[in-house]
Amino acid sequence: VNLVTTWAQAARTKVPLSLMMVDVDFFKKFNDTYGHQAGDACLRQVASALDSCARRAGDSVTRYGGEEFAVVLFHTSLNEARNIGEEMLRAIQKLNIRHEQSPHESVTISIGIATIMPSVEDDMHQFIEEADKCLYRAKQNGRNRAEWRVINQACSE
Repeated sequence: VNLVTTWAQAARTKVPLSLMMVDVDFFKKFNDTYGHQAGDACLRQVASALDSCARRAGDSVTRYGGEEFAVVLFHTSLNEARNIGEEMLRAIQKLNIRHEQSPHESVTISIGIATIMPSVEDDMHQFIEEADKCLYRAKQNGRNRAEWRVINQACSE
């Protein structure tokens, strides 16, 4: 499942689409401290935990560069996406992967969430950019948290 297909399907069926950008906090420091094998194992555990939270048909978790993941949630309002985000934060904490270089002392994630009711006029790249901006805000506000934005009012319910 890719974003282009899901976007078109959401626009056609007039349902909300949520996108999460998820970043493993202080991952470079993790790799530098514990080595790349530990880093790879950590990413696999994180991916699996994220995957267990996004379990509906049409949901997909994909690696999006180094330690970043993109989570596409089809037919998912902002409130539902926020709940899934909270679930993800807890799932990562439950892994309890030691990370001495993090102020949280274990591996945590930051999440940016954007929700839209896509239409043909909307720009998918702008949607991705909004989720990225929210991720950046989550990092600025202390990490180990989610920040979000609704692109158009139709999907805040």
